[in-house]
Amino acid sequence: MQHKSPFTAENVWRGGHYELLIEANEDSSEQVCSLLRALWSHPSLDGCFLRNDNGPSAQLRVQPCENAVAGHLYGLALLPNKRLVACGSYAMDYGGEGEFQPAHWVSFYVPLGALADAYPVGAYPFGPMEGVSEWKMPMDSFFAEVAMWVYDRVPFEFGLIGFEVVSSGSLLQTIRAGRMPEERSDGILWSNGGELKWYPATRP
Repeated sequence: MQHKSPFTAENVWRGGHYELLIEANEDSSEQVCSLLRALWSHPSLDGCFLRNDNGPSAQLRVQPCENAVAGHLYGLALLPNKRLVACGSYAMDYGGEGEFQPAHWVSFYVPLGALADAYPVGAYPFGPMEGVSEWKMPMDSFFAEVAMWVYDRVPFEFGLIGFEVVSSGSLLQTIRAGRMPEERSDGILWSNGGELKWYPATRP
């Protein structure tokens, strides 16, 4: 019987994704590439590859930004419980046009379908919240550790950790004004005075 790889197992890429989102300090492709290179150099990550419909052993390994700056890259992540699961990154490199503001950021994510092979995620975020901390706490810590690794190599100001997080200018303005939200659905990474600090989520 032939076993499927972590990329091609059933439902591995489904269910949305749990992620670390990092905003680049500069509106430039170079900054996005630097963040991607730092991300994929983390010792718990094995990548990267261009396709998620074929196993890593059946395709050539690529370097971040080798083919393009924006878009998806795929790999494997060794989680805190020593389970190896599929993961990916997505980069946005948009220079802005007319009324649309520039957007330069990097997302590192683990699909919930893959995460379910390592932790009891259930129907999160739509099902019961009992027991969510059993997997969210180690995953949040893992993403925060990855963020610190990236920050030590490519400093950045702001990041988020959570389920399909969305950055907003109003949130960033609030934090820059010295008001860290007390109620947080997502974890917040904030650099103030040359040190990256992590403020964990206060809600499941």
